[in-house]
Amino acid sequence: MMNEKTTMVLDVARLVHDAGGPVEVARICGRSRQGVHYWVGQNRMASTDLVKILEAKRLKWTDYMTPETTESADE
Repeated sequence: MMNEKTTMVLDVARLVHDAGGPVEVARICGRSRQGVHYWVGQNRMASTDLVKILEAKRLKWTDYMTPETTESADE
C-alpha cells in the first residue's frame, strides 16, 4: 500500500524569473548564466546564492515554496 506525502520545495524557476532572469541572477550571485540554467533544471541551488538573490531583489523565500507530492511505501 502506498501513502502520498507532501513536502514543500523551492520553485527555483519562478524565483529566477521574478528576480530578473538567468542573466540578472548570474550577475547577482557571481555565477555563469549556464550555471543558473542548471539550477533551474535541477530545481536546486545553494543557500548562499538564494540569500544573495533574496536580499538584492527584496524577495521573501516563503513566496517561492510549493508543495510536492511524493509516494512512500507503508511498512
